[in-house]
Amino acid sequence: MGNARCWVRVALVGAVGWCALGWLGAGGPDGGPAAADLGRIERLLQLHLLCLTPLLLATTGLPGSSLATPAAACVVVSAALPRGSIAAAALAGAWPLLGAWLLAAALRGARGRCAGPGVDQPGAARLDVPGAARALGVVFLAVGGGWIVAARAGVVLPGLDAGKTLLAAIHAHYTGASALLLLGALAEASGPERPGVRRWAALVALGVGVGFATTGVGIALAPPLEVVGAALLLLALGGLAGAGVVRALAAPAPLARHLRLASSLALLLALGLGLAYAARVPLGRPTLVRAEMITWHGWTVALGFVLCGGAAALLDPGARARRR
Repeated sequence: MGNARCWVRVALVGAVGWCALGWLGAGGPDGGPAAADLGRIERLLQLHLLCLTPLLLATTGLPGSSLATPAAACVVVSAALPRGSIAAAALAGAWPLLGAWLLAAALRGARGRCAGPGVDQPGAARLDVPGAARALGVVFLAVGGGWIVAARAGVVLPGLDAGKTLLAAIHAHYTGASALLLLGALAEASGPERPGVRRWAALVALGVGVGFATTGVGIALAPPLEVVGAALLLLALGGLAGAGVVRALAAPAPLARHLRLASSLALLLALGLGLAYAARVPLGRPTLVRAEMITWHGWTVALGFVLCGGAAALLDPGARARRR
C-alpha cells in the first residue's frame, strides 16, 4: 500500500509541476499559432512520458518499468536539440527501445499466466485478458516512441506534417497505451470470478487497437477510413468509461472508487469535446478552435482520465492483491 501511495504522490506532484510550467509557457514559442500549438502538444507528451507513464507502468509490475524515467528524460532533452539532427533522433530512440523491452516482458508474463496450473485440463486454457491488454498497451508505447523518433528526425510521412506526426505520438500514448494499460488493471481488479467483465475488456481492447490502426490508415491514405476508425474508438473508449463506472461502484476502497469514477467521467467529457470539435466540419463553423481543443481536451485526458485512473488502479485493493 505504501509503495502504491508513493507512486501516486510522485505522479501527482510531477503532474502539478508540469502543468504549472505548461500554463506559464502557454503562449508557446515565437512563430505564430501553429508553433504555439506544437508547444502545447509537446508539453502534454512530455507530461505523459515523465509522470503518467511511470504511474501506469507501476500498475503492471513489469520488469524494467523503472527505466521509464531515464528514457523519458532522453526524449525531453531531444526536444531541445535541432529538429532533424542525428543526436535528437538518437536520444528519442531510447523510448521505442524501452517499449520493445517492456513488450517482451509483457508477452512472457501473459504466456506464463496462460500456462499456469490447471491449463493442461481440457478447456481450462483461457486468454489472459489483463496481460493481453497490457501487452497491447506496451505496443502502443513502442509505436508512439517510433512517432517521436520520426518527429525528432524530421521525417516526412504520407499525409503527415510535423504537427500531425507529433499528434500521432501523443494519441498513441494517451488514447492507446493509457486506455489499454488502465483496461488491463481494471480487468485484473475485477478478478476471474467476473468473466463478463473480462470478455467486455477483450472487446474494448480489440476496438481500441483496430480503431486506432484504421484511423491512422485513414489519415495517411484513405480519408473515409478515418471516420470508421474514429467511430470504433468512440465506442471502445465509451465502453471503457462504462466499465470504469461499474468497477467504481463495486470498489471497496472509497479513495479508489472516487478516483476511478473521476477518471471515467473525465474520459466521457473528453469524448464529448472530441465530438464537439469534429462537428465543425458538418456544421461549417468552428465549435472549438484548435488551441482550445488541445488545451481542454488534452488536460482533461491527462489529469482526469489518466492520472486519476492510474491512481485508482494502484490503490484498488482487488488489483493490489492480484499483483502480489
